[in-house]
Amino acid sequence: MERVAIVESNTLMGVLYLYNNLHLVHHRSPTLPWYRIPAKWRAQRAEMLATNRDFYYRGYLEIARRFLFRPVFDPAHPRW
Repeated sequence: MERVAIVESNTLMGVLYLYNNLHLVHHRSPTLPWYRIPAKWRAQRAEMLATNRDFYYRGYLEIARRFLFRPVFDPAHPRW
């Protein structure tokens, strides 16, 4: 689960994307309704951050600042 990023964002962005920013919660509890995801996140925040090795962003502005003009990663093709 360490490749599932957590983005702590405001409620508006969370609702707009049905809390996809807390996608790890969905992976841990796939039958949980989307509107209950934030409460589960708050209750198990430390455990979930440990599960995904702190793959975490403080918000979408942090992501834009870090990756708007450079790639998140540079995958290497196995033949080149």
